Amino acid sequence: MTAYLYYVPLSKATLGYIGALTLLATVTATSSSTESQPQANQRSLGYYRYHLQRSFWFIFYYWFARHLPVSYKYHILGRASKYLRQVACTHLFHKAGKNVNVEQGADFDSGWLVEIGDHSSIGIRCKIPADLQIGNNVMMGPEVMIFGPNHKSDDITIPIQHQGYEATRPVTIADDVWIGARVIILSGVAVGKGAIIGAGAVVSKDVPPYAICVGNPARVVRFRNSQESK
Repeated sequence: MTAYLYYVPLSKATLGYIGALTLLATVTATSSSTESQPQANQRSLGYYRYHLQRSFWFIFYYWFARHLPVSYKYHILGRASKYLRQVACTHLFHKAGKNVNVEQGADFDSGWLVEIGDHSSIGIRCKIPADLQIGNNVMMGPEVMIFGPNHKSDDITIPIQHQGYEATRPVTIADDVWIGARVIILSGVAVGKGAIIGAGAVVSKDVPPYAICVGNPARVVRFRNSQESK
């Protein structure tokens, strides 16, 4: 029953993903009139090969590796699960460092522009955008939610869902950051080096380096390199 519930929505999403990539590859390969036929064929084959590889790892992660046990339980099975997710994300992310840990249930959309540094993690059942930038040695608790661009809502004569998205910078998380469980980070936020964000905080503004933030909305209570509370 569990496998069936996962299969239905994921199969539709994956088939749509593969179909869109195939169509895009076909259009791209046939649209250039300046290339010779051998050059066009070579370009088309390379394009197909790259996107087919991405499609394979996309299916492998969302159908299989994502549902494997967490990395810190069940001894060998947990370590094997961590390794399989790490391999998949190395192929899906724009950049993946050494010893990256993507935990059970993590959702990163396509992962197309995700960058993650050495010894960093994405926590259990976290939801992150496809353009998130994570530094080195970042710890992330379970069920963290990080959001990408917001819907535009300025024009009251047009439904919000038809107004498109605001242009915002990607969320960036610097080195040596600890993000607690169920933290929410809104679009465009930059989290400074060495910061700690307490569980359940809602972060809508940039976090200074070495700040300790808690609450909704998140506020700085003190800095790690200072003993004084704010």
